[in-house]
Order: sequence, then C-alpha cells, then structure tokens
Amino acid sequence: MSFSKWHYTSLISIFFLRQTTTKPVAVGFGISKPEHVKQLAGWGADGVIVGSAMVKLLGEAKSPEEGLKELESFTKYLKAALP
Repeated sequence: MSFSKWHYTSLISIFFLRQTTTKPVAVGFGISKPEHVKQLAGWGADGVIVGSAMVKLLGEAKSPEEGLKELESFTKYLKAALP
C-alpha cells in the first residue's frame, strides 16, 4: 500500500489523539481492505469505521438475505487483519 496524503493524515491524527485523550480512537473513511485495517491498527487505532463498502455490498446483493451473508463474510475478511 503506497503512503498517500490520506495515510499521512490518519497517522498524524491518531498520534495527536493518543497524546490528548485516553478514549478509544476509531478511524473511518475509505476503509475497504484488510490492509487498511492492519495499517491503522499498527498505527494505534482501536477500531475502524466501515460504511460505504458495506452499503455497496448490501446494494449489490440480489436479496436482503444474500446481502447479510455478504456482509458477514466481508466483516470476517476485514477482522482477520487485526492483530
């Protein structure tokens, strides 16, 4: 994964938040791959917020049941990247 402006901003934000609060830090926007989850966890994020990728999966499903199955698989796919 190349280091982009998004990565730099996320890294700096996590670092700043860690210095100013003891609350959990979660990062969102553009999270759609296990590599994203792994990188953010490595930088100290306590969680990730996945929205658009999940909405897209549900929207492309042929039925609500299929959408939920796809969503479950996708969630496990992302979760597997956590340490």
